[in-house]
Amino acid sequence: MKCVPPAPPLAGRVISRTGHYRLFPIAGTATMTVGLLLLSRLDVGTSSLAADLYLLVLGLGLGMVMQVLVLAVQNAVSSAFFELSRLKQQKREETKSPIAAPQAG
Repeated sequence: MKCVPPAPPLAGRVISRTGHYRLFPIAGTATMTVGLLLLSRLDVGTSSLAADLYLLVLGLGLGMVMQVLVLAVQNAVSSAFFELSRLKQQKREETKSPIAAPQAG
């Protein structure tokens, strides 16, 4: 998952330059699907390099999807509540918990 940290800023730059964000969740989900499919094919004989590349594919896809979620939260709230929504989103990302998602609600 080392590719997750650099992927959102790159996707964010492309989104801010082009103004188009619809492609990123679709491409990110497809990339994650390919990464999970590759990871499902792991066995005892698979090299560490191959496993790292599979995780890289999964991380790239996850990073593309995460950036669009950040932009959606930022655009959905008014400026008065921006700091609160940012903090809730940050807490959700820190915990990586499915329980924290409804709390941002």
